[in-house]
Amino acid sequence: MALSAFSHTSHTLFTSVTRLCIPSLATFIWPLGSRHLYAPASMGLENFVSLRQKTEIQFTNKKEKFKEKMDKLMHSNDNVMVFTEDLKSAVFLAEATEKDLSLVLEMAKKFNQQYQGLRFGAYVFGPVVMRMYHYLNQPDAALAALKTKELDGFFDQMISYHIAMDLLYKSEKYEDVLDVFELVQEKRIAGVKYPKNCFTIAVATFYKLVIALCELDRIEDALPLLRSLIQIDLPATSRSSGDFYIVEEAVLTAETASQKTGKKELIAEFEHIKKSLLENNSISDKTLDMILSEPIETFKMQESRQQEKAMLAASFYGRGKRPVHHSRRQGLFDYE
Repeated sequence: MALSAFSHTSHTLFTSVTRLCIPSLATFIWPLGSRHLYAPASMGLENFVSLRQKTEIQFTNKKEKFKEKMDKLMHSNDNVMVFTEDLKSAVFLAEATEKDLSLVLEMAKKFNQQYQGLRFGAYVFGPVVMRMYHYLNQPDAALAALKTKELDGFFDQMISYHIAMDLLYKSEKYEDVLDVFELVQEKRIAGVKYPKNCFTIAVATFYKLVIALCELDRIEDALPLLRSLIQIDLPATSRSSGDFYIVEEAVLTAETASQKTGKKELIAEFEHIKKSLLENNSISDKTLDMILSEPIETFKMQESRQQEKAMLAASFYGRGKRPVHHSRRQGLFDYE
């Protein structure tokens, strides 16, 4: 998505949001006490690292041999099956190299093809692979995987897109964040078009790009985005209680940019928007960095609870209900 198209995309985003349940709208933007980046534990990354360490210990002195064998099998002409345990091992042993990432991608394609259309019984690898990309800090590879046709359905879990968007945001690839959010809307996983966790990252991206447009002296593109905030039809109680905020940093940046133009009509329009935001108690004195530096510690899964039940094999969230057994089943690598 080109930066020039951002204004239209963001306006569409906020216009569409008004069709959601109005009482809950304010909580999407920034309610008191909320945070706008996600802690590693909330995305299952800490447990991913733990399992990665255990796998590396298990494959001591055998890691490279395993990778070579898998690579040879992926490039053979035989109709080779990809075992669940082998793909797990490949994911947990992968390093940030083109060879390792390519191996995981090819194995994932074969695995997805094997279980195409099978809804139950197959291990759900989408979140696990996306955690691998996040851990290895590979945003471009993660985005490419999401758009790979052979992996259609592989990442159809809300948490997979959440992790991908968090990684892209962390890497300051803001346009890609919005591209992925559009994919989320198209997919409507579990019937949800605007999942809260993905939406939170999209809104944070929106603020970043508003400021970027102002710094580029493109106030004409930024003003419609600010105007869309005061046009959202919120109950009077939500506005008066201060549940709906825009950071002061964005307002001040827009004000400076508008004054630079010297255009009286543009300055007057901005002053009108600013006045409306002030009257509605909608400007926060916190900076964006202050908000974004406070990590979200928990992950809410209400939107896709039924789907998550079918994905327990891929979940790293300890419930404390039963002990976890890390059994080692045979994979293709075990057969010599």
